[in-house]
Amino acid sequence: MSTLLIQIDEKLMFLGIPEEKSPRIRHLYNNNNFTNDLADQLLYSIIRLCSTLPGIVLHNTCVVLVVDLFLSKKERVSLCEVLFSNLKVKSILWMYSALTATLSTGSKDALVIDIGWYETKIIPIADLKILSNLIRISDKCIMSVIEHMHNCLALCASSNSTHASQRDLVPLPFQTFLSSLLTSTVYSFPSEDVPHTMTAQEIVHTIHNSPMSSMPFTSKPTHQCPPETVPFFDNNSNNYIKLPSWISNVCLESLFQGTDRLHLDLVEQALPNLLEQVICSLPLDLRRPLSKKILITGPLASLPGMSERWQSEMVTRGMAIQCLHSHIQTPFLAWYGATISWKSQMGNPKGNSSSAFSKPAFNNLPPSPMLFSYSQYSRGLPLPEWWFPHNHESEQSQ
Repeated sequence: MSTLLIQIDEKLMFLGIPEEKSPRIRHLYNNNNFTNDLADQLLYSIIRLCSTLPGIVLHNTCVVLVVDLFLSKKERVSLCEVLFSNLKVKSILWMYSALTATLSTGSKDALVIDIGWYETKIIPIADLKILSNLIRISDKCIMSVIEHMHNCLALCASSNSTHASQRDLVPLPFQTFLSSLLTSTVYSFPSEDVPHTMTAQEIVHTIHNSPMSSMPFTSKPTHQCPPETVPFFDNNSNNYIKLPSWISNVCLESLFQGTDRLHLDLVEQALPNLLEQVICSLPLDLRRPLSKKILITGPLASLPGMSERWQSEMVTRGMAIQCLHSHIQTPFLAWYGATISWKSQMGNPKGNSSSAFSKPAFNNLPPSPMLFSYSQYSRGLPLPEWWFPHNHESEQSQ
């Protein structure tokens, strides 16, 4: 039986085979209309992948599907329709990206801080069990950082009459903006040279009243932006603004703003507030172990100094933490975790020994109740439940 490995993130889709450490295909998709757009693009990407795998027979293939924990039932049904109804694959092994990312660090326990594009989730995991009642979600995310920076630049343009024509600024596509963000460094402690928590108005004021105020709108169209520059284009040309890198850092600091616990909704509070709340809500025997196993995931996790920034912030709150690290690059944590555990979770622990990436500690993982076959799908049996998979173990054996 052949096996395909597919990881679906908020913006990217990774496809390949689990015997390889990195995916063969990386596909950017637009998830504004998840159920239609993703289904079509997933089908197209699988066909592309199969073209690189001569001799593969889909009706004798298992798909290891690594997805977000909060994937809705409608979205799961849509994925099943593509894989079962259209491609007739033999089975789907559903895996959570938070769990497989944890496995990639060599641990079965973690407090996962998943900083996503549209929300941030703090997910406690103990012995590969998700403590669902303690999960916290925040609106502070990558998009809020981008919005904060865009507001700074728009204010900067509108506050300078010389550049009145530049008021209608729009950012580069998000992937280009993210590339600019990832050249930044997250400072682990405040300093006079690098301001931390500042509003958009304060940033603009600092720009106009400092030696760094020489940030002209250059009239030379180019896509080669110099170092220390975050580019933003207007609607009519390829002009960009020279922006000191510390502004990127200040905008990233918006993730840590919102310390007024009494007057802010939970989703608006600083991310460390949520982490502190989750740790304090843990059973006593888990607080200390999990506080030493903080795992930051998402695109911003690869920023230099991000782990140190979190550790420094929590120390100031009297709650020391330690971050988990892996030799695997951040975007592929969930992927790698799936490669070292999928055979065991399919009930074939001995098969893991043939993998170059397997770890003995994960050869004896229990079979997953999230394995769903084509025969179960064709008989109309319900999909495995996310929160209570043990309730469906009997169904999986049918």
